[in-house]
This record gives sequence, structure tokens and C-alpha cells, in this order.
Amino acid sequence: DAETSLLEATERAPEVFTSDIGGGSSIKRGILVVADRHFQKRDLGRCVAIYRRVGAAVPGDVDIANNEGLFCRDHADALGGRRGQLTDELRDLYEASYAAYTRASQLDPSNVRLRNDRALILVYSLRRELELAEEILDSAVRDGRETAQ
Repeated sequence: DAETSLLEATERAPEVFTSDIGGGSSIKRGILVVADRHFQKRDLGRCVAIYRRVGAAVPGDVDIANNEGLFCRDHADALGGRRGQLTDELRDLYEASYAAYTRASQLDPSNVRLRNDRALILVYSLRRELELAEEILDSAVRDGRETAQ
């Protein structure tokens, strides 16, 4: 099927992930469309699987890293991560989200939203490294104010 082909193409040739394959399309665009179809069906688990697999193949793509962080977090939240004790599955999802947001914020260090998301995972989901989270949030606020002026 198309999804399998796109995932395999990403892993086999990550260097052409964003290359035009005709009509302005790319493997990346195909991945985004396929993942969105799963999102529209509310299949967050499948979105997570896609973005984790693609994120491993193309770790330098900020959009993929951001989406990986987003869907790992949202899936964990939907499974009850914010309501109680973290199971191993939930912790794994939140840790994957944090790692993806960290990667995304390193790829685009001027993006205050990515830094904010990274810090909030530490505070609300993983409940650890609160001093680091505060530093990240403070820098995002400073940079956001500078950008707004």
C-alpha cells in the first residue's frame, strides 16, 4: 500500500525525503498526508508509529520532529497520562515526545513554540528537571518578547 511504500522509501533514501517527485509532491508530503488521514480517524497510535519511524530515518527534519513530539504527547494524554500514574507505555510516549521536541528545538533554535512545548512536557507530563524547564521557558519568553518588539 501507499503508506508502506512511503515509509520504506523514507528509510531507503532519506536524502531524497524532500525532493520533488513530480507535481510538487515529495515523500515528505506523502507522509504528512497519510498521517493526517490517520489523525482524521482519531488513530493517534498509528500517527505515533508513523512519526517515530520517519523521525528515526530523517532526524534532521524539524516538521517531522515537531509532529513526532505532538502525536506522542497527544496519544499519551488520550491514554490517560494526565489523569494518573504513568505506566511504562505512557512514560515511553512522553519521553519520545520530549526527545522529539528537543531535537526540533535544536534544529530551529529561534522557534519559541518548540522550546515551550519541550519545557511543558518536562513540567506537566514527565514531572522532572523543573529547573531546566524553567530555564527553557525563561529563554522562550525573552526571545518571544524580543521578536514581538
